[in-house]
Amino acid sequence: MRNITTRKSKLSIGSMDRRIQIQKRITTYRAKENNYNFETVYTVWANKETKDGLQKFNGININDIPSDFFKIRKIADLTSEYFILDGDERFRILKVENVNKGAHQILHCRDAGKSSLEGSKS
Repeated sequence: MRNITTRKSKLSIGSMDRRIQIQKRITTYRAKENNYNFETVYTVWANKETKDGLQKFNGININDIPSDFFKIRKIADLTSEYFILDGDERFRILKVENVNKGAHQILHCRDAGKSSLEGSKS
C-alpha cells in the first residue's frame, strides 16, 4: 500500500541568509489624499524563493498571487497586514503559513516593486 499524504514543508535554519525588514504601513489622511509611510517593526533573517512567471506593469506585480516566499522564524502576531522590505524591493504579505510544528513561518508574498514606486505601497 502506498502512502499518498502530502508532505509538510520543512525548513533548514542554515538557509536563512537574507536580512529583511518586516514593516507596517502607516496611513495619514490629508485633505483629499492618503499618504502612506512604513515603519519597520521587525528585522529578521530569512530564506527567499521566487516563483517564475511574474507579470509586472510599470515595475509592479499586477496579479494578486504569491510570487515570492520568505521563510523565517515564527513571529506570533504576524499577519497579512504587514509588508517586507528586502533591499530596495517591497513585498506585500498575502498569507502566513506555520511550518516545522509552529517554530517557523512561510510568508507568501506579492512583489510590489521598488520601494521608491508609489504603487509599491498598496
